[in-house]
Amino acid sequence: MANKRIVPISNFRQGLKRHFDELKRGQSVHVSSHHKTIGVLLHPSDYWELANGGKRMSEIITLYNHTGGSAKTTLTRELAFGLAQKGYRVLAVDLDSQANLTEFLGYLIDVDIRPEHTALSAILENQPLNPIETRFGFDLVPGHEDLRRVRRADIAELLNLRKHLKKIAAERGYQYILIDASPAGETLSSIASASANKLICPIPSTIKGLRSIRSTISVVQESASINPDLEILMYVLTRAGRTSGVRYANEQITEQLDQLGVPYFNGLTERSTPFEFAAAECRPVLSLEYSNRNMSGIETTKEELNQIVALLESLTQAPVKS
Repeated sequence: MANKRIVPISNFRQGLKRHFDELKRGQSVHVSSHHKTIGVLLHPSDYWELANGGKRMSEIITLYNHTGGSAKTTLTRELAFGLAQKGYRVLAVDLDSQANLTEFLGYLIDVDIRPEHTALSAILENQPLNPIETRFGFDLVPGHEDLRRVRRADIAELLNLRKHLKKIAAERGYQYILIDASPAGETLSSIASASANKLICPIPSTIKGLRSIRSTISVVQESASINPDLEILMYVLTRAGRTSGVRYANEQITEQLDQLGVPYFNGLTERSTPFEFAAAECRPVLSLEYSNRNMSGIETTKEELNQIVALLESLTQAPVKS
């Protein structure tokens, strides 16, 4: 791991050039206030964020929930496409050994994906990322079953991906980087939260979803020692419906989120047709175009997804579109 240098915030701006040189030599800079770390610089691109008036050059956002089936992968795909359609430079990262995001975009894991395109070498060997271009206007760091090799990680390996994401964002001008996190309990999930500055937390409108709110707050608290900038950007309520059980859970969830004061979207309605068509054609729902009136649910779902994209855009401070 790189050597660590602790710098009081009062002295930080006076020595920006010197700190930049230290970062180039592989030395991390920890900015402190009252003997508590309030920021960590790991790469020269962190310096340029400060030189740019403190405005981030990119938003690195992890889609996180501690269980599967909450629409993390679906939202990663749709947000990446929606933001790309708005003119942003977007990178999606499939950090799951099941590689669902990669397969949903039409790639055959054993045929189309080479190991050097995944995040594996960045995490374990500190090697640069090598994304692939998708046909949907955004780039992809694909998933692969080889990611199972990431079983335990020391502090350096936890932070390697973050370092290389910042580097490639500066080199290629990515304004949004969206990480599809592996289920909780895995090292890959910890790496996903250590790499991001914000979380989007999809939660189903169920009692299980209500319980998951606490776990999403816990991951921010647990990551504070290595990623003090991490915060929850918003929640997205998924599987919304009209049954009494769903309505009850939805009321309980929104009441708790209102108390927390965290933005949320309520809610992405569960409709099988749009997502079945998207899966069959290996493309985002937002890219589907059907005039058949029997497919009216697709347009409604697209409207909801576009609202989520707009909410994300309004809550972040990405640079002006290229």
